[in-house]
Amino acid sequence: MEWVREWIMKIAGITALGAVCDMIMTDGHMKKYVRMIVGLVLIFAIISPITEITPDIPEITLPHETQKKAVQLKTSITEKEHRQIVALYSEKLEKSMENKIYSDYGFEALAEVEVEENAEESFGNITFVLIKIPPESKERIEDIKMTVSKDFGVDTRNISVEVKN
Repeated sequence: MEWVREWIMKIAGITALGAVCDMIMTDGHMKKYVRMIVGLVLIFAIISPITEITPDIPEITLPHETQKKAVQLKTSITEKEHRQIVALYSEKLEKSMENKIYSDYGFEALAEVEVEENAEESFGNITFVLIKIPPESKERIEDIKMTVSKDFGVDTRNISVEVKN
């Protein structure tokens, strides 16, 4: 029964402290926040015996099938995010190549890029590049290959330049 006495004394002390704070505070926008904090502390003091009686909250476990579905959902979300990241990365590389060709040679080109998606150590490396250029710039094919190779770190054997119609 000693714990009931201590519990009541704790509640009374918090209530008295709250009343003193309420009297000291001037009427302003801070007073409502002080009241809210004192009220929260009082609520925690009131429910503290419940947590002392049952300190160990029982662990809630999911059934095996539900756990399996959760893992599958996480995996599918991860795969979807992975595909989106690869697509966005490829798109940015393509735009960068197109902009580089335009700034260096003064004509618009279309770039298609394939990147490594699976291997962790080489993830994101460019595996193949296809560049489509206008017919009037076909004499610049080797220059374009060298520029893309140098600026994007792609072997010239993995770069194909075609004349678009």
